[in-house]
Amino acid sequence: MHPACAVPVAIIRPPVQIRQAGLLLSPAHTFSMEVIPGVPQPAWNNRKRWANLLDGTRCPLCREVGPPDLIAETTSAWVTAPKSAPLPGYVCVIAKRHVVEPFELPAPERAAFWEDAMTAARALSGLLRPVKMNYEVHGNTIPHLHLHLFPRFRGDPYEGGPIDPRRASFHRSPLQIRRIRDALADASPRGGRRSIARHRSRDAK
Repeated sequence: MHPACAVPVAIIRPPVQIRQAGLLLSPAHTFSMEVIPGVPQPAWNNRKRWANLLDGTRCPLCREVGPPDLIAETTSAWVTAPKSAPLPGYVCVIAKRHVVEPFELPAPERAAFWEDAMTAARALSGLLRPVKMNYEVHGNTIPHLHLHLFPRFRGDPYEGGPIDPRRASFHRSPLQIRRIRDALADASPRGGRRSIARHRSRDAK
């Protein structure tokens, strides 16, 4: 997650056209593009790097034995909770198999991934009692399937707009991360099958 930072004045470029899959949008669908200096751009802007990320050759989530900040594990996914996060209850659910899109998972693994992700979401909701859970799947920087879970609260920094980690960052203590880890470990899907195994975070000792 990127730390909060000041947003400089935007640069407005002339109207542009997008060509995708041989389709050129009509002039009526051209638009002015706003580029903000200093804001991280999608990894696909570097075609060679993007290709290596897509096939897993340089995927940072595949090159290590599990991702950093790991606090829990299921048969289909890892769950991470970094010390600094956009919201206090944030976790990320990461598919163990390297795929870019959810539909690329074989059907049984796809079902398992979503079930395990919803088990994690339910555990967070039970622990923190948010006003609403938010779910985000992007992969524009690391094209390896992962789901961001954001428990939302009244008065949080993102009311009325998207969650932007540059605007705010919360530091979680080892005890706070341990509470999240324990809640995940105690969670089980309907039917009683225990699916989430506890991991000792490197930061939650």
